[in-house]
Amino acid sequence: MPPNGVTGEDVRNCLANILHSREFRNAPRLSRFLTYVVEQTLSGHQEQIKESTLGVAVFDREPAYDPKTDSVVRTQAVELRQKLARYYEANGSADVCRIVLPKGSYVPQFEEKQVPLPATPTTATEAIRQPVVKLLRDRLIIGGVCLLGMAAWLIWHRFQPTQQRTPSLIRITSDIGSAITPALSPSGEFVAFASDRNERGDFEIYVQPVHGTEALRLTNDPGADTMPEFSPNASTIAFRREGTRGGIYLVDTLGGRERLLAANGSSPRFSPDGRRVAFDRPGPYSPRRFLFSGKAFVIQIDGAGELPICPNFSVAANPVWSPDGKHILFLGGEKVSAGNLVPLDWWVTPVDSCNPVPTGAAEALRRKPGQTGTVPAWPEDGIAPRHWKADGVVFASSSQAWSIPLSLTNFRVDGYAKQLTFGTGAIGYPASAGAKLAFEQVQPISSIFGLPIDADTAKVTGTPQVLLEDLEQTTMPTITTDGRYMTYYRRARKSAEIHVKEFPAGPDTAIPFEKDIGWPEIVPDGRHIFFFEMPSARQVAFPEVYRVDRDGRNLTKICTDCQFQGIATNDNSQIFLRRYDKMTGRQTDFELLDLNSGKSKIVSKWTDGHRALLSLSPDEEWVSLIEAKGLMRWDRSRVRVASYRHGRLSPESEWIDITGEGIFRVPLWSPNGNILYFQSEQNGSRSIYAQHLYAKTKRPAGDPIQMVSNLGRRVLPDLGRTQRGFGVAKDKIVFPMIETRSNIWMLE
Repeated sequence: MPPNGVTGEDVRNCLANILHSREFRNAPRLSRFLTYVVEQTLSGHQEQIKESTLGVAVFDREPAYDPKTDSVVRTQAVELRQKLARYYEANGSADVCRIVLPKGSYVPQFEEKQVPLPATPTTATEAIRQPVVKLLRDRLIIGGVCLLGMAAWLIWHRFQPTQQRTPSLIRITSDIGSAITPALSPSGEFVAFASDRNERGDFEIYVQPVHGTEALRLTNDPGADTMPEFSPNASTIAFRREGTRGGIYLVDTLGGRERLLAANGSSPRFSPDGRRVAFDRPGPYSPRRFLFSGKAFVIQIDGAGELPICPNFSVAANPVWSPDGKHILFLGGEKVSAGNLVPLDWWVTPVDSCNPVPTGAAEALRRKPGQTGTVPAWPEDGIAPRHWKADGVVFASSSQAWSIPLSLTNFRVDGYAKQLTFGTGAIGYPASAGAKLAFEQVQPISSIFGLPIDADTAKVTGTPQVLLEDLEQTTMPTITTDGRYMTYYRRARKSAEIHVKEFPAGPDTAIPFEKDIGWPEIVPDGRHIFFFEMPSARQVAFPEVYRVDRDGRNLTKICTDCQFQGIATNDNSQIFLRRYDKMTGRQTDFELLDLNSGKSKIVSKWTDGHRALLSLSPDEEWVSLIEAKGLMRWDRSRVRVASYRHGRLSPESEWIDITGEGIFRVPLWSPNGNILYFQSEQNGSRSIYAQHLYAKTKRPAGDPIQMVSNLGRRVLPDLGRTQRGFGVAKDKIVFPMIETRSNIWMLE
């Protein structure tokens, strides 16, 4: 427990300062370690802070793991003590308390900062009396001069701008998992949020005082409960529930029986008078198309009188009320021809009729810099407005919270965006009440896993194992056929690195690059690694492809204005690539490049279908690829196989469909060439599948088999359409997993 003079709130504020410091902001695993031991100590559970417990709770080890053979806790504790020492030598010197992790223990100590006392005066009365007496004496001596000086100061101060108070940052939650979608009560005294801290690990609604630590759980349902919203008198909370009984529900702020208000609803917002709720019903999500059938509605608090908001719009989502409750602001797009992007903007319409006015937010945010000199990006799928106040609309973009003025008379965006937060991690879902701003801060944690399999039969031979736990961005593992060498990409602070890990217990070697690089891929025999240099790093229009030996030697530029697509021969002497047209910026036909002669030839002409990632079969007679209906339609892609003879693909009419249309990535061959492994996204969930093929025809044999899916809070990331993202060896699949952790913070 904290010592005398230091409260639990003091300790949590000191912890928040540490986690936002330069030393810890890019160290999520150490931040999780420190947060866990501090919260356990403040809760009086010091006896649970043991090496074995920490390994499971913080570092995701299996319950039966042996600390004697796995030193992760001890190693990280040493690093944590070192980072704390550096923090208190610099940024933390002014903190009101110190959090110390003593050597030989994992239970933190909380030390009150020692402030030296003055030698005199010795009493509080004397401390006040002495300066007052001196001040009166001085004023008697220079009274006239003082009066003149005071008059001059008053005149000067009258014309000076008012100094703004620097807002203070308060941490609301300290969840090991995730706390998301905050809402503030109108008075700003309470915060509601969704958290997965319960025993099932699903999201439930909680409410707590903003300056308190005890949260009251309001819901208990297997469906995910998120997006809470306070009524104007703070007596009721509306929230969204997902699942078979999904919709918008109402519950008393102190808990009690729930009531369904609108089936399948989302994003509830109370009207200023508390009599109605605005919400939307999202339609099927289509990448790069947003909510084609999403519609917004207003409903009375008793469930009667449901009214659509501008039903003629293709998209009407995220409705929020005007300050006077007479209008609705929503993210919307009018009807356009099928297959084209819906141009989205913020629109304002009267509540009871459809007379929409475009606000010009999309154009303003694309063209006008913010007050900080930055521009909050307006993506193709738009920005959800979160709160409409008299001084502007609060929203999240570019991983920060913003506000932009919106006229209450002509409903046009008028002025520049003001950045409200400057934190690390992804800041989103801002909630405003008066001068207070609550928000979620998301920190993704990446790891690389290995699943033991027999790749030629697609039989799983063991449980998923953590191969790499990283503190920073780690993605795109590829592996040699024999499973000995794995490469992965790591984004360091000032550089990019290709890492080569040797199995089973060999070194992990980093190949650093000063410029940003992308999509490293080790060839099946492990001799070389191909990658390309990112255009943004070089400030040129198109990438360049390079080859480097596994040990980092013999860096060679392969081609300019091109993109690596795969190995074309088992001896690595030929590769598939696509070039870019410098005039149009579009990718051109597939080419086969001979690395010895430097000569290339076209192996597949450009058509209306867009193709990526050619993968050569082990016998060099087949090629697998991803094909989409068009450049912007990767949500309608499929896996195909083409015969490959004498450096050319067979006619497209002879290609074999391995899958139907959907979202597919990364088709890779088994060592014997009779199975294709690929990633697919169905119903919002990503998995890696194995598809058996007939040996001679390569046509699909049976249904695909799910090999890898989510692991608890860890999920497969969305792999790009032209990057490998995972690897298949004879004895394992290697793949990345992302765990998103988030907590609620508040500025006041």
